[in-house]
Amino acid sequence: MNQKGQPVIASARLKIPIKGHVGTVNKRHLLMKRTQIEALMVVAKKLERDGSAECAEGLYRKAVSTSELFYGPSSPRTGLAVLELMSFCENHNNDAEAASSGSGLES
Repeated sequence: MNQKGQPVIASARLKIPIKGHVGTVNKRHLLMKRTQIEALMVVAKKLERDGSAECAEGLYRKAVSTSELFYGPSSPRTGLAVLELMSFCENHNNDAEAASSGSGLES
């Protein structure tokens, strides 16, 4: 109850840092963004299996950049997307790219 005796509905909002400031984001928005990143990686894996490596690489990179933008570069979710990109690069004989993709993971 608030000061006027009215019931208070619990807010489904979180405070998270977004581009250098703290903003309020709805939990549903967080779930949607997480689902979008996961969907990008699932489609990229399917394209990779089907032989469309160039398209798959673009989707892996989009997943990484979206995750970095939304969760930050040191987030475990971003790390997972980077690992998927590294794995892709290694599978397609692009070891130099794989090494540079993973260089940000070492602390």
